[in-house]
Order: sequence, then structure tokens, then C-alpha cells
Amino acid sequence: GIRDQPRSRGLGDVYKRQQWYSPDSGNIYMTIKFKDKNNIPLSLIIGLLISESIESVSGKKINAGLKWPNDLLINKQKICGILVESEIINGEIEFIVGIGINYALPKKESWWGEIGKLAKIMPREKLINSILHAIIYYAENGYPNWLAAWEKRCMHIGHELKVISNNDGSINFINDSKATNVSAANLALSSLNDIFWIGGGHSCLLYTSPSP
Repeated sequence: GIRDQPRSRGLGDVYKRQQWYSPDSGNIYMTIKFKDKNNIPLSLIIGLLISESIESVSGKKINAGLKWPNDLLINKQKICGILVESEIINGEIEFIVGIGINYALPKKESWWGEIGKLAKIMPREKLINSILHAIIYYAENGYPNWLAAWEKRCMHIGHELKVISNNDGSINFINDSKATNVSAANLALSSLNDIFWIGGGHSCLLYTSPSP
């Protein structure tokens, strides 16, 4: 089954090596643990489910775009982050998913967003309930057409990108590139006649330039 601990554990409990700004001001901090037998990249599907829940609860008045691989943005500002970890319990893999959604931030960086006044049309409790129901339904039934749904909400598809790598330098900058599609947990970028596949393990930051 799915176990949810919405307040007792923050995102920092998922990745203890990182520091997270999680003010106690009515935001959403959820840690969900469950078994996933679906062969789908979990970090991508969770982002998709949250985006769909935001749209549903707000009556389609709020559209949260997906920033590869698993951030959600409103007006090009990050309002939700997702972290996924796994552990083996009695020989079975269990996933721990940390979700943080900004409703109100006393202080923030320029790229941080918040629900703010939109909370009137998207109450926090209703969004939590919708996300939990969506994850339960996914765990029990899968999501057959998830890839098309994810690409439809992806902010990068068809937009020019700049890719910055934090790893060993195998990827530095790819200029004048466009995102073409998503395959498993990779994002395909096309540049002239070349195709670049960027995997989540590269720790890349992707920035979407203004549409032409």
C-alpha cells in the first residue's frame, strides 16, 4: 500500500546530503512510500500526476508546465520539486517520493515561484487529496499513455535550449538545440543533424529560451 507522511518528513529526509528551504507557512511537504511495479520512470510520472492534479483541482485555471526531468513551473518559476529514492525491504523495492509545493514563501530566489493568491481556487487540502488519489490509481493501474501526456505538458518540446552539465564535462553547452521528444528517462535534443540524448544522471540544468 501507499503510506503518506505529509508533515513529519520534509524533502530533506529523502536526500539528506542536500539542504532544503522548507518554511512552515502552509506549503505542501509530502513523503510517500509505495511499491511500483510499472515500468515507467517514476520521477517523470509523479510530475505528470501532480500537473494533472493542479489542473483538475483549479478547474483548469492553473497550468503547471513540466521542466525535465521532474520540476513543475508556473509562469517560468518553480513551484514544485520532486525527489525519488528507493530501498529494498524483504527483497522487494520500495520507492520513497518526496514532494514539495510552494504555496507561500517568506523569502525566495528569483526562480522560485509560489501559488500565492491562486490558493483561493486551489485549496491545499484538496490538492493533497487529489495527488494521493492519482498516485494510488497509478500504482494500481499504471498509465498506458503517459509519454504522450508528459510531452504535451513538457516546456522544452520544440523550444531552444541551453544545457549545462555539473558532471565531468562530457556535456558543456549545446546551443541552438531543440527538444524533440522524451524516451524513458532521457530527453532528446536535436542540433542541426545531430541528436543528443541527455539522461537524468548527467545532472543537467535545462533552460527554455523564449519561443521564436
